[in-house]
Amino acid sequence: MHLADTRRVDSSEGSIESQLGFHCGGKLHGPNPRAWAGTLSGVAIVGALSADLYRFFWLQGGGWFAVGAASLHAFYLAYSSLIFVLVGGETLLSRLHASSTHKRRENWPEPHNPALEQRPAKENQPQQESDTSG
Repeated sequence: MHLADTRRVDSSEGSIESQLGFHCGGKLHGPNPRAWAGTLSGVAIVGALSADLYRFFWLQGGGWFAVGAASLHAFYLAYSSLIFVLVGGETLLSRLHASSTHKRRENWPEPHNPALEQRPAKENQPQQESDTSG
């Protein structure tokens, strides 16, 4: 059902879930197996690379401290990755937009800016004397 679809949901046509496209035929469908595999491999890689850090957490404060610190570390990694993708995407889009704008405007005349024009010499400045001695 799209947002533009304004027909009424009628209970005689079946359940609301099936009309909205959420009917799964009586079976519960979990997440995609590839998503599980990617998540588990990511956790395994981060765990392997951060094993010394997590061991340090364990030695400093025990099990609960290590679990809390590792959770904050995972949050930090996810947050910084998200920010990296967002800032990188914004930078890439702004560069693409700037290059397309530059190509479109290369034949346009330069804007008139009076502040950049050459100003005439002031009359109060002393005149340089010419040396006429020979």
